[in-house]
Amino acid sequence: MQLDLTSDPDTPATAIRLGLRTGRHALREHLKKMGDLGVAHVSFNLRPGDRPVEDVLRELAARILPDFPSAASPAGPGPGGPRTLRPGPAQPVGRLDQAGCFTQVPTT
Repeated sequence: MQLDLTSDPDTPATAIRLGLRTGRHALREHLKKMGDLGVAHVSFNLRPGDRPVEDVLRELAARILPDFPSAASPAGPGPGGPRTLRPGPAQPVGRLDQAGCFTQVPTT
């Protein structure tokens, strides 16, 4: 999914080729709807936008990913297989190092 995440969190989602230009609030709602449709994984292609990629990654890690726990979390898959993408309790799923690289934090 192409993603142009704006600095204004209240920017409404608008369609761009293969994705969205949006603020984080509308992105969160869009991801919830995708989860309701059965989508379990999303990959973002951070298209060139007005913001540095590092800033977008930090915002995704801090403000979006905690609302969608990984499958390895306590809310993860049960006997029926993988769970759908659904918001859950905020918990860290990863961190950014000084170079801006995202590393997943193991859950216990």
